Amino acid sequence: MVERERQRKVLASRRGHSVLFACSGITIEHKRNFTRFLTSASLVKAFNDKTKDHDNLKIEVRYEGNFVVGCLDEYDLDHEIAFVKVMTFLNVHEVLPNHVMKYLSGSKVVAVGRDISGKLITTDGMLISDSNGYEDTEEFMLSTCKISEGWEGGALFDSNGNLIGMNLFFLMGRSLFLPISIIIELLEYFWTSYRRRKFFALATKLKAIRYALYIFRKKNLF
Repeated sequence: MVERERQRKVLASRRGHSVLFACSGITIEHKRNFTRFLTSASLVKAFNDKTKDHDNLKIEVRYEGNFVVGCLDEYDLDHEIAFVKVMTFLNVHEVLPNHVMKYLSGSKVVAVGRDISGKLITTDGMLISDSNGYEDTEEFMLSTCKISEGWEGGALFDSNGNLIGMNLFFLMGRSLFLPISIIIELLEYFWTSYRRRKFFALATKLKAIRYALYIFRKKNLF
C-alpha cells in the first residue's frame, strides 16, 4: 500500500500566492499528454464561490514537491465527485482496481491524504453502518476514520491495500465516503458522455467540410 499512498495528490484553489481551498486527490487516468485526478466536489463549490469575486483563480496539483496547473473537467455535485485534468505528462500511476469487492461493517480501513505542504497523512478505522439508515446507502458509506478538510478527495484502502472509496467529509463522529463501485459507474458515464460529445463534434466538423467541398465543386462547374 506504500506505493499507492505515494500517488495521493494535493489539489488547491489558489489566488496569487494565497491558497483558498485544498484537498486530496487520486490518480485515475494517466496518458502521455494528460493526467486526470479524482477529488471531492468541495473543490468545485469553493472554486465557484471564489470566482464570483476573483478572476485570477487557478487549480494547482501538487505532488512529490512539484506542482502543475490543472483545470476542472467533469463533476457531479449529487455524488460529491469532481475530476481535475492536467495537460502534461506526470510520473504517476492509476490506482483504480480491476474489480470491486464487497465489504462488511467492521472491516478495517485506512484513510490516506496529503496536507497542503505535501506531507502524507494517514488514519485508520473501520467500516460502520448508520443506525438511522439514512446515510448508509448504496451510494455512500461510513467509516470511523477521523478526517478533516485536507483529507477530502483522498483514498480509503482496506487492510490489504485495495482502494475501496474516496473520503468526503467528517460529520458527527463518522466519515462519509463514496464507494469504489459508484466511482467506477460514474467514470463509465462520464467517459461515455465524453466519447459521445467527441463523436458529434467530429461529425459536425465533417459535415461542414463536405458542405464547403460541395460549394467549391459547384462553383467550378459553372
